[in-house]
Amino acid sequence: DDASKTILKEEKLSRKSLEMLFSHRASAIHVPEFYSPKASKKLTERILKEARINWSVSHSERGAENSDVDAVGTPHNVAVANGEEALQDYFRSSLEYTRKWRGGEDELMGPMDKLRLELDELWYDGCSLSKDTKTKLPFTAGICRIMSPKLKFDPKSWTRGFAHVDDLDVLRANRGLFSANVYLQQASSGGEVNLWPISIKTRWDFYRNASLLSLLLVQDPGGQGLLHEMLPPPITISVRPGDLLLLCTQRPHSVKGPVYGQDRVSIQCFIQHEKGKPLLLES
Repeated sequence: DDASKTILKEEKLSRKSLEMLFSHRASAIHVPEFYSPKASKKLTERILKEARINWSVSHSERGAENSDVDAVGTPHNVAVANGEEALQDYFRSSLEYTRKWRGGEDELMGPMDKLRLELDELWYDGCSLSKDTKTKLPFTAGICRIMSPKLKFDPKSWTRGFAHVDDLDVLRANRGLFSANVYLQQASSGGEVNLWPISIKTRWDFYRNASLLSLLLVQDPGGQGLLHEMLPPPITISVRPGDLLLLCTQRPHSVKGPVYGQDRVSIQCFIQHEKGKPLLLES
């Protein structure tokens, strides 16, 4: 449908564009130079000096396995997969990682601070960090993502990238899961974002296509081949340092490969939207 093909390119975030995204009348919002490219470069230099862990994903038979993405800090889903102690460590260190990328010579705020403030200003019910239900400690505001040409898993296996969703569900106008990436450094070649223009609007659509849709949850070469054969051509979005991209993670998306030349670096968070409640950020 037209909504699934609508990519809003704007000079700045607006309530109107957020309304269209969160009600699924648009698939993405692209704001060039949302964050200063000069500050993005300096932040990238700091990030690339930090220790990394692999952002593992699930496989239908092998369980968790390495992906083509490294992270600075521990993503929440990786902490959950590693058990209760890892999850406690995640929440104990969440504020440290949130504050780690705050401020600098050229920006008063870090990328996720700026995003959180603007969402709070623009959205009807404001914006906040998600909190753990037991401890009430906050989730991390943003996790740094690094795609390196030197990683063992090479996305040239699938030049259209690992097509996936982060939440497999029917699209509802009053709720949804979205992601925000502020891009800090782009690869010399590759690294564009692919977004497949499909909409699962009813339970019938969901059940009728369940076997194909289930392939979007696992990293599997055979399944990816079938997805790329059955899905319509993706929309490709080129991003540059400082750009913000908000998209619905219930629609299939990927990073286009192969990534060559230098690391592709961004800082990412997820946004939970439920009508009548504050937007919730977590990573």
